[in-house]
Amino acid sequence: MKLIMFLDNNLIDSVPLQEDFAAPGYIQNLVEQLREKYHYLLDDPNAKPEFFIENVPSSMNHSKKG
Repeated sequence: MKLIMFLDNNLIDSVPLQEDFAAPGYIQNLVEQLREKYHYLLDDPNAKPEFFIENVPSSMNHSKKG
């Protein structure tokens, strides 16, 4: 799994997630790191980055046996 950052529908960067990604503040810390790393792209007040987690495991993706 990874956290991905988009700006204006363009992929800016992605960061792999560790196994403890559910730890409090872990995702927000990564978001802040990406914001800091690409601050020069976010100087425009209209810049609204989007963050997504790719490949989240879901029980909906598995067939039920039964």
